[in-house]
Amino acid sequence: GKLYIFDEDLADGYKYIYQVYPYTTKGTRGNASNALAVTWKKPPAPPTGVKAIGSDGMIELSWTPEKGYYYNVYRLEGTTYPLFALNDKPVTVTLFTDAGLENGKKYIYEVRKTIREEGVWREGEGVRAEAVPADNLPPPAPHSVRAVKAPQGGVTVSWEAEAPEDILGFNLYRIVGEQKEKLNKDPLKEEVFFDRLVPNVRYVAYYVTAIDMSGNESDPSSEAVIL
Repeated sequence: GKLYIFDEDLADGYKYIYQVYPYTTKGTRGNASNALAVTWKKPPAPPTGVKAIGSDGMIELSWTPEKGYYYNVYRLEGTTYPLFALNDKPVTVTLFTDAGLENGKKYIYEVRKTIREEGVWREGEGVRAEAVPADNLPPPAPHSVRAVKAPQGGVTVSWEAEAPEDILGFNLYRIVGEQKEKLNKDPLKEEVFFDRLVPNVRYVAYYVTAIDMSGNESDPSSEAVIL
């Protein structure tokens, strides 16, 4: 419901007055709008230190603060130049988070410095930065790991774990001396595993990790020891 026009041939310090005239489809001109007077001053220089860092479903933008200035953050959509900032009003903080994004998709942003003088916001050229959000947060580590010898030989290892929506499964590791070995080829779907090939040694330990759909592996659980 709004129309915009850019006037780019302006001189620093000059006052410009604008009015809008409506026209009918037959070319008849209507009455003028109110007059808008603007004294043009050189806009702020581009901001410095602009960075964009992606994480799970979001991108965090930051830049170097400069006293007396505000900032606007824009997200470019294709080749369309954005008219409206992502922030509701100019901000003084130098950190902005854009959330609810699609992982694996590249997003391009522009940060512009602005200042308010005589009731008019003056915005300068922006600096662009891009990032791709991705799930790089590992799931919680499993807990309550137990290892029990079976009468017929072998060891049953069980554990408990949180169940995030993107959990893929678990990896089980066996430690003998200073050597560790992952016992499963594919992520385990159940929270129990029977180790049939236990080495005939005095000390065997097990620990478990969780792995999510993005391949992030959790910290190791506490170890369960078989003597």
